[in-house]
Amino acid sequence: MSTRLAKQSLDLLIKPKSKKVEKSPINKKQKLPDTNKGLKKIKYELRYGHQQRLRKERAQKQQKENPIDALIQSKEEEQRQLKRNIKLLSSRWKSSALERSLQDEISKK
Repeated sequence: MSTRLAKQSLDLLIKPKSKKVEKSPINKKQKLPDTNKGLKKIKYELRYGHQQRLRKERAQKQQKENPIDALIQSKEEEQRQLKRNIKLLSSRWKSSALERSLQDEISKK
């Protein structure tokens, strides 16, 4: 008989029947993570981590900014783009009379 089995049988005989038999805890070996996956994560972080950090910083900066300033800036950009388009249409592509009349209507607004 093995010593463990002998010990269990003696414990069962000595202890009262109302208690349950306690099992000895089995130590499971802790498994280390696969190094290949860890290396892949590190390589990914080195490649794309900088872009993610910049994106996060931009988002934080945008949250701190005043939304009215962003609206004003977008309106100014639209006006600049409109003026540029009118300039290109009038000078380079030699717009027709209809296009010139439309340009005049837009610039009056």
